[in-house]
Amino acid sequence: MPARRPTSTREPRHDSGARGWSNMWAFLPGMLLGFKSARLEAKYCEGRTREYFFRVDQWATLFRAGVPLLLAFRGATNFEGEGPGLHQRIIVAGAAAFMLFVGWMAYSQGEWAVRLREPLAVFLRVTVIPLTVITSFQDTMRLSSPPNWINFLLCSWLVTGLSVASTFPVAMPMHFKHHVPVTFAFVWLMLTFQVSQFCQVVEGRSDMHDYVLGSWRALSARAWNILSAVYIMDAHDATQPPIYSACNHLYTFLLLYFGLALPTYGVWALERQSRAFFLSEQRQEGTLTKAESQRESQQLSLTRAAVLMHCGLLAVLYAVGWEATAWWLVGGVEQRLVSHWEV
Repeated sequence: MPARRPTSTREPRHDSGARGWSNMWAFLPGMLLGFKSARLEAKYCEGRTREYFFRVDQWATLFRAGVPLLLAFRGATNFEGEGPGLHQRIIVAGAAAFMLFVGWMAYSQGEWAVRLREPLAVFLRVTVIPLTVITSFQDTMRLSSPPNWINFLLCSWLVTGLSVASTFPVAMPMHFKHHVPVTFAFVWLMLTFQVSQFCQVVEGRSDMHDYVLGSWRALSARAWNILSAVYIMDAHDATQPPIYSACNHLYTFLLLYFGLALPTYGVWALERQSRAFFLSEQRQEGTLTKAESQRESQQLSLTRAAVLMHCGLLAVLYAVGWEATAWWLVGGVEQRLVSHWEV
């Protein structure tokens, strides 16, 4: 009988270039936060809704429902004029009713509540909440004359929508895959409707100019310090922009950085840790198959070194973002930078 040819155990060779590109983009599944297994993804989303989202909803129900009603009452009693109109009363009442309904869902925790909670949260944060901000904070723009620092900061924090953008990722959390487009939409609405209107009010109030310019100079100085430390460069603010440009630049940057970038990183980091913990629990319970364990290997918890590196990158993003928005809204950035070697 002819001898059998030995079966080769060598793995097929792959193109090194293709393998390099595969490794380069291997981090994306962990970055985008989604299990490849539909079973795991559904189980994780249900568990996070029950254990985290519903718990936050229970604690935040009165706050989320009470704030619009309080502002509407304050606008009707503390300011001169006609007070809130019918449309404002309808929007505020609807927002409060929706918030109470979400709180009731959190206490019921039925299967229907788990299915409905995320779509309802998306709907509220894209439509009802922006409308509430736009209508409820109109009278807040009429500050006392002359205002003080506390009144100015509180007014600008409310009117520009920065209050909602910076707090609702915690006060009404949602999955990262929904948080990103929802937050983008909310920030865009605030930049379109609220910031320009607020800055027009500021431009016509000379007693508010010092507060805006003082805030603008303070944030600009922090950006210059970071750029000088990172790029070994002396950066000088040669000109002071007009009041409207300074106001528009200031609150556009605050919304993009403190209303979008920082909350998005916080949501991403928390959910990444949560998913890593979920996978660890599934392995310990023996409910995770070997194939699923291999496919989901990108869902790893963040190390302290990674978090510290991210904090450094966020600090650099602050400085770069400030200058990028300054170039966009104020003037050419090349006129604002002086190289260290030219000083």
